[in-house]
Order: sequence, then structure tokens, then C-alpha cells
Amino acid sequence: MMLRPPFTHSIFTRRHAPSSALGCCFYVIRGFRRPMLAYARESLVPIRSTRPGCRRPPATVLLLLCISLTLCGCHRQTASSAEKKAPTPRQIPPVTTAKTQPAKRAIPTNTTELARLDKLPTISVTINGHLFKLWVARTDAQQRRGLMFIHSIPVDRGMIFVFPYSQDETFWMKNTFIPLDLVFLDRSGRVSQFETMPAWDGTVHYYPSLNAVRYAIELNAGTTQRLGLSVGYRILLPKAITTAP
Repeated sequence: MMLRPPFTHSIFTRRHAPSSALGCCFYVIRGFRRPMLAYARESLVPIRSTRPGCRRPPATVLLLLCISLTLCGCHRQTASSAEKKAPTPRQIPPVTTAKTQPAKRAIPTNTTELARLDKLPTISVTINGHLFKLWVARTDAQQRRGLMFIHSIPVDRGMIFVFPYSQDETFWMKNTFIPLDLVFLDRSGRVSQFETMPAWDGTVHYYPSLNAVRYAIELNAGTTQRLGLSVGYRILLPKAITTAP
């Protein structure tokens, strides 16, 4: 049996040496580093316990066990704090939006457009011995609509556009599905110009007046040629048209 070497540190004695793992932890925590190292060197020598049949474990093993337990405790504490600090995802309820469909516009037909025209005032005029009944368009809305979406009109029907004063005017055939003759009149009712306008085919064509005009008449295409109408011919208009503001 080998004798234990004497301790070089005056503070650490045999009676200060820890006799269990709890003692080792106490010395590690309190910071007694030098006595602990001395005790570790001492523990390298096998010591028999005073108790029969009991062998004291080496201090190095106890030291490693204490460090392992300390690290495990720190790891568990860190993991638990991370779980507490982790924000819970906020659930946003789905937003449902109602899909609104645009209202469908009614497609004009020849019947509905003729019914619209029948609500307009009419006048009767004689052109080179032939009587015609003309729808009167005075307002901007009536003049913009004109004979749109009409597929046919009787040979003795047409439309007269009454402007508030003599001015330059331009016509076109958008959504007008029948060819028309356009006759421009000055304030006295004399023919200043006439044009033949083909039916609408998707191509934009403009028909401007060459001079300031007060009236314009639309008839079935070929009517001016059939009647032999020429520039300077005067159409007698009723006073309801000529005297109206």
C-alpha cells in the first residue's frame, strides 16, 4: 500500500477533502480550483475506504460527472426558454370576396330600334314630288343614336337632323347596318351637298360637310339618284322645324 503524499496547500487538508460527489460539486461551484486540483492529484493514488467492502471512486470521474450534469441543466434551461420565447403563428382567417359580374347589356334588335324611333316626333316633306315621313332628331342623344342598329326602313321613311344653328357637321356609320344617302341643307332648306354612305363594316369613314349646314336628312341609299336630286334644290320644310329654337 502506498502512502499519500502530503498536501502542499496550507488550506486544503484531509479533513477538507470531499468524501462524495456532493463535495466535489461544492468545491467546483465555490471556485476552489487549487484545492480541487490538489485533490485530483491525490485521487490518482488508489485509496481504500475505512469502511469495509467500499471503494471510493476517483475524483476525476466525479468531476466529469458534475460538469456533465451542469451542462445538461443549462441545455434544458436554454431549450425551455427558447420554447417560451418562440412566437406562436397567428392564424389569419381566409377572406372571401364576392365576385360581381358586370350587368349584361341588352343587344338592340330591329324591332326594339323601330319602337324607339316611333317615339320621336315626325314631319312630312315632299322631295321632287315624292312624300317622305321623317323622324326628327333634335337632342344630342337622339342625333348620336340616329339610325343605329336598324336593319331596314320603308322606302318613304328617313330621319332629319335639326341643329341649333348653322355649323360644320361630320357624320359616320358606326353600328348602322343599312346604306344611306346623306343630304346636307342650309338654313333655307337648299341642298348644299349629298353623299352615299355604305353600311357599317367595322371600318371608320367620316363624311364632313363642306360648308356650314343647318339640317341633314338620311334616306335609303339610292334615293337621291332615283329622285334626280341636285345641289341647289330647295326642300320646303314645315314651320315647326324652321321656327323652332
